[in-house]
Amino acid sequence: MTRRQALKIGGALALAIPILTACGGSLTSTSSSTTSSGSSTGSSASATSAPASQAAPSGGKVSLSIGTESGESLNWQRDFAKQWADKNPDVNLRVDTVTYGQAEEKTLTAMAAGTLQDISYAACKWFPLPAQKGAYRAIDDYVKTKDPGMSDIFPGTVANSTFDGKLYGLPYDFDNGNYAVVVMNLDVFSAKGVTPPTDETDVQQFVDIISKVNDPSNNIYGTDYLCGTYYDFSSIARTWGTDIISSDGKKFQFATDPKSMAGAQWHTELRTKYKVAPLKAALQSGPQGIGFPSGKLATSFQDINTVLGLGDAVGNKFKWDAILYPKGTNGNRSFYEFSSCFCISAKSTSPEKAYDLIMYQASTEAGVYGLVKDHFAPNPRITSWQSPEVGKLHPIFTRLLGWLKNPSGPTNFPLPGNGRYSELQDAWANQTQPLFYGDVPFAQGMKAVQDASQAILDKPWP
Repeated sequence: MTRRQALKIGGALALAIPILTACGGSLTSTSSSTTSSGSSTGSSASATSAPASQAAPSGGKVSLSIGTESGESLNWQRDFAKQWADKNPDVNLRVDTVTYGQAEEKTLTAMAAGTLQDISYAACKWFPLPAQKGAYRAIDDYVKTKDPGMSDIFPGTVANSTFDGKLYGLPYDFDNGNYAVVVMNLDVFSAKGVTPPTDETDVQQFVDIISKVNDPSNNIYGTDYLCGTYYDFSSIARTWGTDIISSDGKKFQFATDPKSMAGAQWHTELRTKYKVAPLKAALQSGPQGIGFPSGKLATSFQDINTVLGLGDAVGNKFKWDAILYPKGTNGNRSFYEFSSCFCISAKSTSPEKAYDLIMYQASTEAGVYGLVKDHFAPNPRITSWQSPEVGKLHPIFTRLLGWLKNPSGPTNFPLPGNGRYSELQDAWANQTQPLFYGDVPFAQGMKAVQDASQAILDKPWP
């Protein structure tokens, strides 16, 4: 399960929101973004000079649109859009919802058709391709004249919103990996008389500990760790002291760097040697619902976005707690910075109003509100993480902030240098399951993943 799939348990479908009337202004909500047939074209884009804000016609209002991320845990975006509309009665704001997995495709097709919202969101993994094709307006000039508090934002998320040296968006969400946090079923450990792992546990100690509570015959497994994305494996590669992709984005290093190979072997042996994680056969023939809330897992690797939601799902079924990702035997504990940002369309006729709205959506207040109300993670502002309201929710937030401030190595999101994220991820997903489930010999599986992934990086920009 990917970060976003887990995040949207119970709320993955696009929301239909009623039309709301703001005080003096208006907010119109729709269930999805407008899409048109066609494909994106164009070459590398330079900074776009969008026209000045459109003046409201006599007795009329400025029209503005924003594409928000669908899902119940993202309702805070629509709440804050309404708040902003209330404070801007000269604007007629249309709020669209866009399903997370369709965001890149909808952005590119809407850009080609000229129907892209004034504001759209982009996850860092999809951001470079629309930016390269000219979808967004650079906002460096606005930031200089109206600083949204850039010094308060984690630098890696700013880098995730930058292309070719220009800033195209303000980050509104953040996590340091799909599997940066380990939630633990304390009852499972107590029943076996085993002390649970802690923040100080390293990767080998972690395996040793969960092996003591692993009980496949009773459908109890030590963990569910499985790198479903290539960038999830970057956390392993960096923990072992290397990276999954070279710094220039041209070389896939999964099976060419001995440290990466050692990390891959540890990951694979969770199932093939230690048998502490369920195999496909167990998932297919065993009881349905091998997941943390079901009580069948001693530990589950999650991102910070999902911790509180899982706690809600567990309720009073059993006692649980959370720790940080295990350290490497070398002392490293590494991560990547994942973020999404709100961007302004290069063709927006109201870019100044749009900038004001994305500042509002990317504020400290929005980040704290989203976490407290919808159990979304804090946004990438240090002040959000330091909020007393956040600290009260669970100690893991304060401890994770300490890790974020003192990383063991690089934290950039590992992107291919040619904008072909989706193709690279597809190659990874197709080739790694036989390897990680032990269906093919280790060396054979490593080579298959390496060859398929490098073939993608060798292609030119789309």
